[in-house]
Amino acid sequence: KALLAASEGWQTLQQAVSSRMISDVPLGAFLSGGIDSSAIVGLMAEQSDRAVETFSVTFGEKNFSEKEYSDLVAKRFNTKHTEINLEAIEFLSQIPDVLESFDHPSGDGPNSYVISNAVKDKGLKVALSGLGGDEIFAGYDLFLNLHKLKSKNWWFNLPLSMRRIASNLLPGNGIQAQKLKSMLSSSGNLHELHDIYRSVWLASMAKDFTMGNKTRNKGWSADSFGRDFFLSDVSRLEISTYMQNVLLRDTDQMSMAHALEIRVPFLDHRLVDLLINLPDSEKWPHSPKQLLVDSLDGLLPREIIDRKKMGFVFPWEEWMKSELKGICQEGLNYLSKTSSIHANSWDAAWSKFEAGSPVYTWSRIWPLVILGHWMKQHGIEEV
Repeated sequence: KALLAASEGWQTLQQAVSSRMISDVPLGAFLSGGIDSSAIVGLMAEQSDRAVETFSVTFGEKNFSEKEYSDLVAKRFNTKHTEINLEAIEFLSQIPDVLESFDHPSGDGPNSYVISNAVKDKGLKVALSGLGGDEIFAGYDLFLNLHKLKSKNWWFNLPLSMRRIASNLLPGNGIQAQKLKSMLSSSGNLHELHDIYRSVWLASMAKDFTMGNKTRNKGWSADSFGRDFFLSDVSRLEISTYMQNVLLRDTDQMSMAHALEIRVPFLDHRLVDLLINLPDSEKWPHSPKQLLVDSLDGLLPREIIDRKKMGFVFPWEEWMKSELKGICQEGLNYLSKTSSIHANSWDAAWSKFEAGSPVYTWSRIWPLVILGHWMKQHGIEEV
């Protein structure tokens, strides 16, 4: 069954890439050096009669640069490769244009805007992206961590009061530790666990900032624990929430701000339908994204397959404490003047971030910075 699934996955992915290479204008691909973008580039190279144009964004901060891997893939498939080195000062200069392009504030939007701008400047009008690979092949840590919680279903049969007391005794005070405690104190429903895991601010943290302390109650009740399609259930949640409302929206909005079209082969309806209907045992027999690796059948070098997953992330923490500090404080200052926010809380949050707090990390602060600037631009005085 696993071999059959891999073979069908290979054929479907080939078709998905091939159909998205049809273009009357210059076309290329984003190449981060991760397995998803590398797979797309490899499949393009196999089906193209000329060198594939690839683009990667690198940083001077070595801990965040995937140059080693993107260079390896570009050499492997003999692509016409362009490396775009992005510095904080250049990113800062584009922030006003980013805000002008927003119709909805997003912490991830500026990334997509800057990358799309750089690629369009190089003459591309269409680019293929590896977006969606993690969602349908269960590549995020989220899948593994929720899967571990699944195996502890007995825990959620204990009285809620007992679980709250026990979870509060767990060590660790970072954001991930707080999320784990919150999940262990929840109903155990998959939808609720996913919602907590994907939250930027937990309800218990947000109440320190807002006057009203309003929280969402989505009323979800479906629970899939114990079934062999758990990973598919998580994929559905990822596709219908984070991917749809953040990744795809930002990619589309920010790329079209530069008249750049992004195509996403991994979200071909035939491939998604195939993956969603496969049981966990075939999709993830022993390690994350194993089915994708098997489907590629030696297409990629082992260095790409075996590398530690990084994810494409800007050097936010370093930049926010240096070149971007002024714009960060400007956004937070406006937010602190709104009628529904505790002003002193933002000062405290920024101080904790600068001090290296494991809770008030850049990924908690940056979305608030963007929210503050977006509200100021549109004259909004209340959240």
